[in-house]
Amino acid sequence: MKKLIILSALAATCSGCITRWADLTLLSSKNVDVRKAHFVDNKKRVTGETLQHIFIFFPIGQLHIKEAVDRAIESASGAAALSDATVEHGWWYIPYVYGRAWFTVEGNPVIEQESDLND
Repeated sequence: MKKLIILSALAATCSGCITRWADLTLLSSKNVDVRKAHFVDNKKRVTGETLQHIFIFFPIGQLHIKEAVDRAIESASGAAALSDATVEHGWWYIPYVYGRAWFTVEGNPVIEQESDLND
């Protein structure tokens, strides 16, 4: 019985959450040349994530959505942006021990063509 109470108290103090921050039609952290043709690769979905560790109650590093967007875009060759993108923030924490916080960005890569539209 004592073990059950301790386990229940520990489970009650541990917490976590994932929240959807945004649904975006087009998302980019890169320079997009609007004079070039673009196409969306609807068959491929790419993901980027940035992570922050929390020791005791001190966060190590900083969370930046831009890093997650950059990682998602750079994971697809020739991509300049993301289409139908979602941004999620998540975290979990065991008080005074360890925790994590993160941003996850997911979307379809928007591939930039080499030729200009004015050619």
